[in-house]
Amino acid sequence: MKKTVMSIILLSILLAAAMIDAQCVSFSRANPYFYMGFRAPPEDVELPKINVTFPQNNTILATDTIPLSFDISMNTSKHIKSDGKTLQSVFYFLKSLYDISYQVDWQKDSISVNLGSYESSYNLIYNITLSKIPEGKHIINVTAFAEGVFAERNNFYFFNVNTSSSVCFTVDTVKPQILITSLENKTYAETSLQLNFVINENLSKISYVLDNQNNITVNGNSSLTGLSEGFHSVTVYATDIAGNVGSSETLTFAIDKPEPLPFLPIAVSVVASAVIAFVVVVYLKKRKR
Repeated sequence: MKKTVMSIILLSILLAAAMIDAQCVSFSRANPYFYMGFRAPPEDVELPKINVTFPQNNTILATDTIPLSFDISMNTSKHIKSDGKTLQSVFYFLKSLYDISYQVDWQKDSISVNLGSYESSYNLIYNITLSKIPEGKHIINVTAFAEGVFAERNNFYFFNVNTSSSVCFTVDTVKPQILITSLENKTYAETSLQLNFVINENLSKISYVLDNQNNITVNGNSSLTGLSEGFHSVTVYATDIAGNVGSSETLTFAIDKPEPLPFLPIAVSVVASAVIAFVVVVYLKKRKR
């Protein structure tokens, strides 16, 4: 009885060993590569492409709240080449993006993008609103990290790559300051006056409005001609490169052209006086004789 039991146990062990060996052989044929760890990326690997669509590079913005928009794409095609030694090919490919972050210069820490909310692990479009951006020049840097697979002979490795893209922009929310220097709130006797002014920054447009009429564009200092008698007002406007519009103080002045002297009556009076004086002199001389 004991011999029978031992025979059954031994037979079961042999059958189990045979099944395990068969499964191992099948698995080995289906997965001929052995994981060997990480290695440096291939020199000719194609890095992910980052395209920052807003803000555009070297732009000036008249707001401290802007959208940050960028898209990232990655070529996941398999690159095959011979190792030059055997007939077996060497191939590699980028598998997925595993981390994306962006850094703004007015904040200390970088911000990571939550990749769990995206269906694709190798192509994505990202949008977020940035607010309370300080005045002045700024840089935004976007970085993408990707994982790849490299296979050589019966070994495969993982490798990591990263790439960055930066944009520069300027925030300018301050209006230009304008000071009219050639006119005052007083009365002038001339009907043509010089309109001179100073402005504190580079501009894209300068104009002025006289007596609430049409806006007249000028390149700089100008002249006001053909002014009628009475009161007038003038305001100078300036638009900077960011689009901020500033205006000067509205100056009010008056034109009072003096009347010309009555030339004919004065001339007649002068002539008459001269004639009278001449007659008196002649009369006095005759009396003396």
